[in-house]
Parts: sequence; C-alpha cells; structure tokens
Amino acid sequence: TDLKNYLAIGGTMFFVVYVDSEGENSQIYCAEFLPYDLKKILNKYGSQQSRRIELKAFPKKKTEISDALLNFARNMKRQQPAINCDPVTYEELSKDGKLKEISFGYTSTEEEHFTPFDYLFRNGTYVYAKLDFGLELPIDRVPKIATAKTTVMLPVMVKEKVYYDSYELLYKEDVVELHIGKSVKLIIQKNEDSQHFTFTLKGTLSERITDTEFIISAFEVGVFKVGDIEFPLFNPKIKERYPFNIDDYKQHLLWLKKIKSTLNILRVRKDLDFDSFTENDEANLRLLVSGIYD
Repeated sequence: TDLKNYLAIGGTMFFVVYVDSEGENSQIYCAEFLPYDLKKILNKYGSQQSRRIELKAFPKKKTEISDALLNFARNMKRQQPAINCDPVTYEELSKDGKLKEISFGYTSTEEEHFTPFDYLFRNGTYVYAKLDFGLELPIDRVPKIATAKTTVMLPVMVKEKVYYDSYELLYKEDVVELHIGKSVKLIIQKNEDSQHFTFTLKGTLSERITDTEFIISAFEVGVFKVGDIEFPLFNPKIKERYPFNIDDYKQHLLWLKKIKSTLNILRVRKDLDFDSFTENDEANLRLLVSGIYD
C-alpha cells in the first residue's frame, strides 16, 4: 500500500538511518522511489504483500547531497506522465517505430563535472524516450558507468594529407583515449596532465596499410593534426615514446603492399582479415606472394 501511495504522488525518497547506542555515530541509507522504480517493484512481486528493496549509502559531502536532492526533484517532475502510463522499453518502442529520440539529464553543483560522462562515472541516471506524439517516458535506469565511447567526425592529418575522416574518443574516469584507425592510441591522463602514445598493428590488410602509412608519416614529420589541434609526438608530456623504428615499418609496409598487389592480380575483392591469421596462414600467404608477385 505504501508503494502504491508513493506512486500516486509521483515518488518519494525513502530513508533508513542507523544510529549507535551512544548516539554519536550514524549512517544514512536511501532508496529513490520514482514512478519508473515503483512500477518495476510492484510488477515484479505480484500479489505478494512484502517487498525487498535495496538501499544505498546516502552521500555525506554537501555538494553531493545537493546533487542527489536536486536530481531526484528533476526526475520526479520529468516522470509525472509515467504515473498513469504502462511501462515501456527501448525494444518495444524501436519495434513499433514510436521512438523519436532518447536522452538523459542531470543537475550538478560540483565544478569538476566537465562533461556528462564525468557525472555518469559517479552517479546513475534515468534514460527517457520521446514518443511520436510528444510524450516523454522513462525507459531505463542506468547505473554509474565505467567507460563511454563516441565517434568524432573530424579529419586526422599529417601536414595536409587526410588519413582518416573520423576517430573515436573513449572516456574513462581518469583517462581519455583517442583511437585513430585500428592501431593508434593516444592516452591522456586527466589528473597528471600527461600523454602516452601506442601503436599496435590491427585490422584488415587495407586498414593496416593505412595505419602504417599514417604512423610513418607522423613520426617523420613529428606531429599530426586532429581537426585544428596539433599533437606533437616529441612533446615532453608524452611519458613513453613508442619504441618505433621507421625503417622496420617501411619494410613491413612494402610487404603489406606486396600482399595487396598479389590479391589484386588474383582479383580478390574481399579485404584480408589479418586479425584471425594463424602461422600456417602466414606461411601459405608467403608462398602465394612468392609464386604470383615475385
């Protein structure tokens, strides 16, 4: 009955406070009962009269307490339409073609939350779907995340030559990684203001050729550009320079191009998947290049 009443008023924050016998030490625990959560609990237990719920330690830092209360109030207002609506899922809405967009939002009083990802590394959030007739409903409760990835549509260049039309950004709590092609990573430590560059050949034959051409050119020039931002490869902030021997990679590039030419002679259309290669595959490939190209 309590849970049904909480749903009728649009939600509540439920607190349990433990205090020791002397009254000197205490710990506060809390559960957020919003329409999305209440409906899940009520639907899960059917006609059973008691419910088991999970409580989490309530924050002690003033700014974190403010954030918890402000975000609860924000979500309480946002979930008003869900009180009298049937629960919906992302899969159901996608199947029916009713899903127009999904979003989440938060309020933070802490200055160190530079991006939405930084907030999500420490806090969970609700995901909302906007339906085709303008109604917005909660469709998921996402716990705090470990990583987030996005594709950035900016060119990656050496001098004026564009090697890639985009790159991937991988966000972690203390690290941001730029993934360029299949083989290149630039790892930026947020707190230490340092960078670490790695190059490990991966991908198909064509991807490996492009990555090797890019890395040779970048190391010969000493810098590459992402959009308008330059990344010097000899920057003192880069902790460890990748043990990179340009001559070795130039030789390897010639070998990769030999393979490509051999497959072109044989009119092979499909790109060669190097990541799944075995030692036996490598030996057969060398025989093929020797017999056809050489």
